Amino acid sequence: MMNLEKCLWVPLMPWWLRTPSFGAVVGLMLVVVVGLAGFGCAAPAGGEDLDSGKSVVQVRGLQPDWGVGEMVRRSDAVVVATVSGSLGSNRFPGPSADGDEAKYEREYRDYLLTVETAYYPASLSGSIAVMTGPYAVQSDPDILIDGHSDIPAFAVGDRVLVFLDSLDDSLYSEGAGKDAPDGYSKSQYYRTITGSHYGKVMESDGEWSDSRSARSLTLDEVRQAVQRHKGGGAN
Repeated sequence: MMNLEKCLWVPLMPWWLRTPSFGAVVGLMLVVVVGLAGFGCAAPAGGEDLDSGKSVVQVRGLQPDWGVGEMVRRSDAVVVATVSGSLGSNRFPGPSADGDEAKYEREYRDYLLTVETAYYPASLSGSIAVMTGPYAVQSDPDILIDGHSDIPAFAVGDRVLVFLDSLDDSLYSEGAGKDAPDGYSKSQYYRTITGSHYGKVMESDGEWSDSRSARSLTLDEVRQAVQRHKGGGAN
């Protein structure tokens, strides 16, 4: 029988989705399960054995089911760009329960993207700073992180289609997104918008598909969605 005193369920929502405007529409919930080996709690994905005496934190992301049109509608910018460099990262305490210490940290990573084609706004060009995350990061050697948050990871050299939300907003006056990386203003600072089907879309053999879901799309679909929802964009 499961020992419920050794199992802990902690609901987690990134701070930028706990604001009224984002929390109401996004509905993203990361569920953290803390279980101790030998007590019948949820096992990590793949059924790996845990080292005796260590806890495992399972992080799962439930992303909204948005299509291309909805991703465009929610975006302040839609671009094809190349990831040209890393601009550093910031960490914040993860969630806790009943006043306990946080079980892990949330990491937000900043990248330099060089814009190739701006579908919206068409005037966007040059380099922009883009924040991705949150990613669950181990902060206690006795706690293992298992699972993922469904947030796509970037790597220098990636050529990507991304849907972006501007961080030049009072919603981001504290925490992640508060300060733009050195050399960039808040008007040049964005975060990636991620749905269950689209987050970081990459080209392979002439086809564009999401790195996580493998859902494919065409750039014509993006242009048409921009025309419908934004009234213009790249030619």
